[in-house]
Amino acid sequence: MVKAYLRYEPALTFGVIASPESNVCYDPSGRLLLAAALDRLAAWDLKRGLPSVSFAPSSSSPSLAVSCIASSPSAAVSSSIASGHADGSIRLWDAETGACEATLHGHRSAASALRFAPSGAVLASGSKDCDVILWDVVAQAGLFRLRGHRDQVTDLVFLDSGKKLMSCSKDKFIRVWDLETQHCLQIVGGHRSEIWSMDMDPSERFLVSGSADPEMRVFKIRQSAEEGEDWSKWDVLKLFGEIPRQSKERVATVRFNRNGSLVACQVAGKTTDIYRVLDETEAIRKAKRRMHRKKEKASAKSMIADGNDEDGTAGAQGFVTGSADHDVKFWEYQEVQKPDNDSKQLTVTNVRTLKMTEDVLAVSISPQGKHIAVALLNCYVKVYHMDTLKHFLSLYGHKLPVLCMDISSDGALIVTGSADKNLKIWGMDFGDCHRSLFAHSDSVMDVKFVYRTHYMFSVGKDRTVKYWDADKFELLLTLEGHHAEVWCLTISSRGDFIVTGSHDRSIRRWDRTEEQLFIEEEKEKRLEETFEADLDNDNEYRYGQKDDAPDEGSVGVPGRKTKETVTAADTIMDALDTAEEELKHLNQHKLEEQNNGRAAKFQPNVIMQGQSPSDYVLNVVSSIHPNDLEQALLALPFSDALKLMSYLKEWSTVPSKVELVCRVCLVLLQTHHNQLTTTPAARSLLTELKDILYSRVKECKDTIGFNLAAMDHIKELLAMRSDAPFRDAKTKLMEIRQELSKRSDRPDGNERRKKKKKKASGES
Repeated sequence: MVKAYLRYEPALTFGVIASPESNVCYDPSGRLLLAAALDRLAAWDLKRGLPSVSFAPSSSSPSLAVSCIASSPSAAVSSSIASGHADGSIRLWDAETGACEATLHGHRSAASALRFAPSGAVLASGSKDCDVILWDVVAQAGLFRLRGHRDQVTDLVFLDSGKKLMSCSKDKFIRVWDLETQHCLQIVGGHRSEIWSMDMDPSERFLVSGSADPEMRVFKIRQSAEEGEDWSKWDVLKLFGEIPRQSKERVATVRFNRNGSLVACQVAGKTTDIYRVLDETEAIRKAKRRMHRKKEKASAKSMIADGNDEDGTAGAQGFVTGSADHDVKFWEYQEVQKPDNDSKQLTVTNVRTLKMTEDVLAVSISPQGKHIAVALLNCYVKVYHMDTLKHFLSLYGHKLPVLCMDISSDGALIVTGSADKNLKIWGMDFGDCHRSLFAHSDSVMDVKFVYRTHYMFSVGKDRTVKYWDADKFELLLTLEGHHAEVWCLTISSRGDFIVTGSHDRSIRRWDRTEEQLFIEEEKEKRLEETFEADLDNDNEYRYGQKDDAPDEGSVGVPGRKTKETVTAADTIMDALDTAEEELKHLNQHKLEEQNNGRAAKFQPNVIMQGQSPSDYVLNVVSSIHPNDLEQALLALPFSDALKLMSYLKEWSTVPSKVELVCRVCLVLLQTHHNQLTTTPAARSLLTELKDILYSRVKECKDTIGFNLAAMDHIKELLAMRSDAPFRDAKTKLMEIRQELSKRSDRPDGNERRKKKKKKASGES
């Protein structure tokens, strides 16, 4: 009978406020601050200091960490927040509902920069794969890929109402791209080190860039083609000056405020420099009063011996520590009476010391308190009797020092984890090695047995938590979720949950569920993941060496092959085969009717759900996500591409599908151009499609233009109606003010009567 185990699943993640690998930004409303928290986004209310909304992926599978964030300057588009992840994917979020609208796949490495166009309808993304991709946020699909940088793209800025794009990179260059022609207009140098950030003032007059240089560089932006005689024909940027920085660390982020009066420079340390943007007269006045001040700081240094590991005793009466001073010290808790106070204070006292010959890296006490194991720097593990401290066993076999170990609750087994990536299971009776397991792809940092079992958990620098059966020497489960090295773990006394701590600044809890798992099924899942990893490896950096990248910039396909695109291509091919078989059955049925005069009732294919072959294929193609459609069409062989093109003529009669038909036709023509031009059967089809699509696209353009004009007219009418009560308000207000001023100039009638009475009484 196959043995079943209970599955562990991630439950809670806590301890993280903001991940340092990502930037922060305000949401489109400007009220909440967006910060990355591992694989999710947290929107913080700065007035209350509390998280308001959490943007988390809905899928249960582990997601990679967020590497960059951007928010749209326009609220017209629903997907107004974008997040880039370590696997190169980009997620679009709805700022109001917190739902993930779409996931875009195009980059082959971690996304490093995101920026929305001023309209909010276009998103630019840069990555560690040196490429820049432009995305259509409304259609949720890629537009084109810009190649030219030789290192990681670090920041992006749109210029000229989204018609141009500026990108900076760790290759020390700034590139200016014309998005209409999709070519690089200018390459700007001057920095002596990697450029990490840049930003443009709201008036689009100046661009400020920051690097590891001791100064920031300011570039003047060309406003028009006629401006200045010293500009080259295609130049957009020209060096204007330099701003010296006070900090010696590299620049992390450069940003202007909304009105352009301030520019902030955040460095990689703990400092943010804020500069005031002055006009020419203010700058001259400020330069006269400027004074330089220097401050000297003293730093106190001390030196101590590192304590490497500790473990509690079985009776909870104390603990044991091991250190680099070659000592294993035994400590006990004691209550000491203070002479000046009646209360007692809890202290620890060193009661015993075990001298070792090497640095101590780890210590572990058996749950029964009979033995203590000590791991040394020379890769040995020595086991001693706890009461007499006499030597019991010596365990050796690891090629690198042992970093962690644990003894089972029954005292029968001891497991050791080492920097050589292996786990070794030993018997505590004779010290023999039962099995050596290649556990992690990096150093094993901690290992623990589940109480009253021989199941164990191990964690390592490869960011994974692994569940093992020490009796069968089998890997049961791999838990993924941490985004950095996992340093430690602990298991509850009942084994119903475990807690892990990681270098990603998070503490994660993993709960045991009632779901059963089987070893063979888990092996099959790991094998499938290996095949999928091989698929991703086919899309690695295509130049081989970074120096082979094109100098002048070029354009490429925005998407990349993924599991979803391969599945979509298989779905299209299956639909084409099903439709072809259905057409054969229909033709055969018609021939039988013509030959025999009557035939049995035609039985359509149940899979097609009563649709015609053309409608069935159309629905299948329409159901594919726009971002995956192009890569799915690229995977089709020429025979299937020709079948698909035969349906385009009929699909073009549907007004709502004209855009889809044009897109499919364009991709297939670009992919199979040589074969289509040399295939006689395709010439008539291409001629018909040319005439039909031209007329259909013209009709769609006319309809859209008419609707836009109508909406503009309606907008003007609404504006006139809403302003009707206040149209003459300004003139009426001026008249009222003039009338009031005249009245104030004239003396009041009652006052004149009083003066007359006083004058009359004085005369009498």
